[in-house]
Amino acid sequence: MSFHLDLVNNKNYKLINTTSIAELDMTIYELSHNKTKAKILLYENDDENSVFNIAFKTPVENSKGTPHILEHSVLCGSRKYNVKDPFIELAKSSMNTFLNAMTYPDKTCYPVASANLKDFKYLTDVYLDSVFFPNIYKNKNIFMQEGWHYEVNDDKLTVNGVVLNEMRGVYSDRNEILSDLVYKTLYKNTNYAYAYGGDPKEIINLSYEEFLDFHNKYYSPTNSIISFYGKLDFNERLSYLHNEYLSKFSFDKKNVVDYKDYYDTNNLITSTGGSLIHENGFYNVDVLPEDKETTILSYNFIIKRKKSTLDYILIRILDYILFDQEGAIIKEELIKNNLGQSIQSLYETALYQPSFCIQSFNIDESKKDAFVKCIDGKIIDILTNGLDKEKFQSGVNSLYYSCLDKNDAENKGLHYILDTLGSYIYGDAISIYLEYKKAFEEIKKIDLDDLDGYLYALIKEIFVDNNNKNLVSLSPKVNLLNEYNNDLKNTIEIRKDSMTEPQYKKTIDEATNLKKYQETNDDDYSCLPKLLISDIERDKKLIDYSIINVLDKKVVVTNKKLNDLVYFGLNIKLDQYTDFETYMLSIMIMLLTKIDVIDCDYKKLNNYIDLYTGLFTKSFVTYDEQLYIRFDIKTLANNLDDAFDLLYRVMFTSLFEDKKRILEILNEKKTDSSSDIISNGHIVALNRAMASISKASNFMDMTTSTGIAFNQFLQELIKNYNDNWAAFSTDLKYMAKKIFNKENFNYDVCLDEDSLDKFTSSLSKFIDRLNNTLDASSYKFNEFFDANSYRRQSNSEAILTNSDVNFVARVGKFKAENYNGSMLVLNTLFNYDYLWNNIRVLGGAYGCAVKFKRTGTAGFTTYRDPNLVKSDECFKLSVGYLESLNNKSIDIDKLIVSTIAKIDNPLNAYHFHERNVIYHASNLGNDYMNKIRHEILDANIDTLKDIDNQLVDIINTNETCALVAEKSTEEAKSYYSNVFKLNL
Repeated sequence: MSFHLDLVNNKNYKLINTTSIAELDMTIYELSHNKTKAKILLYENDDENSVFNIAFKTPVENSKGTPHILEHSVLCGSRKYNVKDPFIELAKSSMNTFLNAMTYPDKTCYPVASANLKDFKYLTDVYLDSVFFPNIYKNKNIFMQEGWHYEVNDDKLTVNGVVLNEMRGVYSDRNEILSDLVYKTLYKNTNYAYAYGGDPKEIINLSYEEFLDFHNKYYSPTNSIISFYGKLDFNERLSYLHNEYLSKFSFDKKNVVDYKDYYDTNNLITSTGGSLIHENGFYNVDVLPEDKETTILSYNFIIKRKKSTLDYILIRILDYILFDQEGAIIKEELIKNNLGQSIQSLYETALYQPSFCIQSFNIDESKKDAFVKCIDGKIIDILTNGLDKEKFQSGVNSLYYSCLDKNDAENKGLHYILDTLGSYIYGDAISIYLEYKKAFEEIKKIDLDDLDGYLYALIKEIFVDNNNKNLVSLSPKVNLLNEYNNDLKNTIEIRKDSMTEPQYKKTIDEATNLKKYQETNDDDYSCLPKLLISDIERDKKLIDYSIINVLDKKVVVTNKKLNDLVYFGLNIKLDQYTDFETYMLSIMIMLLTKIDVIDCDYKKLNNYIDLYTGLFTKSFVTYDEQLYIRFDIKTLANNLDDAFDLLYRVMFTSLFEDKKRILEILNEKKTDSSSDIISNGHIVALNRAMASISKASNFMDMTTSTGIAFNQFLQELIKNYNDNWAAFSTDLKYMAKKIFNKENFNYDVCLDEDSLDKFTSSLSKFIDRLNNTLDASSYKFNEFFDANSYRRQSNSEAILTNSDVNFVARVGKFKAENYNGSMLVLNTLFNYDYLWNNIRVLGGAYGCAVKFKRTGTAGFTTYRDPNLVKSDECFKLSVGYLESLNNKSIDIDKLIVSTIAKIDNPLNAYHFHERNVIYHASNLGNDYMNKIRHEILDANIDTLKDIDNQLVDIINTNETCALVAEKSTEEAKSYYSNVFKLNL
C-alpha cells in the first residue's frame, strides 16, 4: 500500500494517531474534524470491497425503544432523497455487499459496503443525508409506521408498528426475555437496565416529540464516529465529507455524550457478605409442565473493561475451556451433577461495563444454590490446583485459529470497524480487538504452575473478588402472553375512553392518513443514484477449481492464497433410507465428537481437535435435491496427518455405549432445538411446508435442530430412553458402519498451491487406511418407534407456539426446466416491492421473503408477523400483482443491478470453495452461471410476466404451514386443516 494522507491541502481535519496492524495488513488513521469535533477513522487496506459506517452514542433513558425506532426511521427519506423508502430502493437497485443498520445498548450504527466504487459513493451519500437530514421532522407517518400507531376497525382501537411487532417477537423468545432480565437486574441503577430495543408495553408510550428530541440530541457530527475502509482515495473522501455534510454543522456541547453519566460503576449492584442477589422472571406457557426442570438460571458478572488484547484473548480462552468446548471443565461438572441440560456462556465486550454470563437451561429452580456452588467450587479448585496444560493449550489453539479467520472474513472491513468501536467508542485503544499476535506470544510465556501468576489473578478478579454479580432465574408461567395482551387491550380501551371527541377524531384521521401514505407509491425516484446495466460485466468466472486424482479418487481443488491454512471437506453421499434410519442417522451424526472413541475419551478427543484443527464440524447438506453428510476441517498444512487421523477415529472408532453420556447429549440437543425453533420460526415454517414436495426439505425436517419432525422424535426418544436403550445403541453402531463406506466418499480442498503436495500425501495415507471392518448393508434395524408419526400429515398445517407473533409460509412446485434468471429478478421485485409494501409496510411484519429454486420449488414466508390469514392471502394475490406489471410500475434496470449484486457478492476463500463444490456436485459450471447471468441482464417486463404460469402452479400447490401465536389460535383453526400444539 502506498497511500499518503494529505492534510496540508485539507485543513479541516487534525490527525490524532496512526495505528498499523501488521497481521491484518492494515493502517488506521484517527482524525478529528476541526469544526464539529467529529471523529474520523480511515482503514487503509487493499480490499476492493469498500465499507462506510457512521456510529452515534445513543444511551437510552427509558424502555420506549427510541434508538431502535429511530434506526428504522431515518432511512425513510431525507432532504436530498425525498422518497418514502430510499433504503429499500437501494436494496433493490445497488451493488451493495452490505446494507443495514444496527441498534446496540449504547450506540447505533449505519454501515454500508460495495465493491463498486461508484455505487459505494452513492450509498455513502444516501446514508449521510439520511442520518443528518431525515424526513422524520416533516412527516409523522414515518414514526407511526416504523414505531407504533393506532388502528381503528369497527370503532375498536388497536396498535401496530414494525418495531412494536419485532419486539413482540423478541419478548416471545425465552432467550431474549432472559437477556433483557439480565440487563435489567445486573445493571440496575444504570441506563443499561432499560430495554434499548424497546419493551412492547413501553413502546406505545413514546411520543412523536420525544422521538424527535432524541434525534436532535444524539444525531450530531459532534457525537459521531465516521469510518471509511478499503482501497480508497481517503483525501477525496475527507473533502467530500466536509464539503457536503460536516461543514453544515458546528460543535455543540449539548451533543457531547459521556458514558460515565449513564453507566457509572458506582451505581452498579453489589452482592456482598456472602449473599448473592437473586432476581426472578417468567416466560410464557399455556400449561405448567409436570417436569420441574424448566427454569433457566444465569449467573452474571460485570467485569472491568479490559485495556489490553492479552486480557481479552485470555478471557475468551477461559470462556472456551471452562464453558463452551465439548468437555469444558465447568460445563462438564454442571451436567454431571444434573444442574442443567444445556450450558452456555456469553462474554459481552461491546459495553462500557462488559459482562460475563453463565447460563443453565432446563434446570429445577430449587437447584439454584447448587448451581452457583458448583461453579464457585470449580473456580476455587482451579485456583488451588491449576489448569490442565493440554486443556489450556487446546483453548489457545482454538482462539488462534479464530483470530486467523479475521483476514479472510466476508465483509471483513465491516467486522474491523465494529470491532474497533467495541473499544474506541469507550476511550480505549483502537486495536484491542484487532491485534492478536503479540498477545499470543505473551500467552506462550504463561506458567500454568504459577498459581500466583497473571492468569489465575485474572480468574480470581472476574469470579471471586467481584461483588458486581447476581443470579437470574426465568421460570414458566401460565398464560403470561394472554395477560400481557389483555393488559394491552385494557390500556388501549382506557385511552380510547379518556379521549375527547376531537382527540378520537384526530386518532382516526392520523390512522387514515397513515394508510394513505403507505398505499401511495413514490412516482419519482430520479433523486436516488443508480448504476447502469452497462456498469456490470456481462460474463464472469464465478466457478474456478481443478480436479486431481489421489489413489483413483477425484478431489475438487480450489487454489487460494491461504499461506499454511488448509480447508478440507469430505462429502458422503446418502442414498435412500427409511424414515427410521433417517432419524437414527441424525442422532448418530449429532453424537460424533461428543462421545468417546477407542483409546480416548471425548474430553481428550476434543482437546486433540482443538490442538490440531481450527474447525472440525459435521452437518447435513443438500446440493439441489441430493443429500450428503459433510465433514469440514480447517487445519495447518503441517497438521494434516493429525487432522486426518482425528477424522478416521471419529468415523470408525466412536463408541455408542455410554448410556448416561448419550442421554446428556440428547437432552442438550432437545433444549437447543426448542430455542432454535422459536428463534427461527420463518425457517421452520418454510422448511416444514416444503417437506411435502422436496426430498431435501423433508430430510432436513427430520434431521436438523429447526425441524419439527426432529424435535418431536427427539422428545419421544428421550421419554422412552430406558426402555429402548439396547436396541437404540445397537442401531447407532450399525448406522455408523453402514454410512461410513469409502465408496461413497467425495473429497475437496481449498489451499495455497504450495500446500498441495503435503495434502495429497496425507490424503493418500488416509485412503490407504480406509477399510470397512463390518458389512452392515444387510443389517435390519430395530424399529422401536413409529417413525412415520412425525412426518407432515397435511398440506395445510398450523403449529401452535407460546409466541406473540406468527411465522407464515406457502410453498409450491413448478417445472424445473422453466427455471431461469428472470426468476431471480422476480425474487428481488417481490421481496423489495410487493411483499415489502403489503406485508411489512401495511401489515407491520418485521420481515418477508420469497425464493425460487432451480429444483422447481419456491416458497413465501414472513417473520415476526402480527397477521396470519391476511399474509397467506397476500401470497396468493401475488399472481394478480405479476399480471398487472408494466414499464411504468417498476424500474427493471434497478432490479437487475440488485440481483446481479447478490451473485457477485465477494466471498471469502472457504465460501468461494464451497460454491465450487456445490456446482461440481450439481454438474454445473461457468457456462450455466453465465446463462443465468445473461437471463438476468436481459430481463424485462415480458420475461417477468412469462413466469405467470409457474407462479400459478406454485400458489395452486397449496402447501402451507405457519407457526402460530396464541392470540391467532382461533383464526388458525378456521383456516388450516391440521392444527396442533408443539410442546417446546
